[in-house]
Amino acid sequence: MRPTDVDHAIRVQNGDDVTEVATGVMEPNGQLVLTLKKQEQSASKGDIADLSAQLKAMQASLELLAASR
Repeated sequence: MRPTDVDHAIRVQNGDDVTEVATGVMEPNGQLVLTLKKQEQSASKGDIADLSAQLKAMQASLELLAASR
């Protein structure tokens, strides 16, 4: 396997370099399957929506707390 093949497999997973890879498996068909480290994986729209909802709930709680003082 050439370094360019590894680089390509990393880019397919939206990674930048080999330091972002958690695991790699060579499939019987010769394909390299990589998994990025958790902190290197992209957030989905659902992940962002969940965080936004949590932030809104926190903001509402803070506003209630401030109003009760």
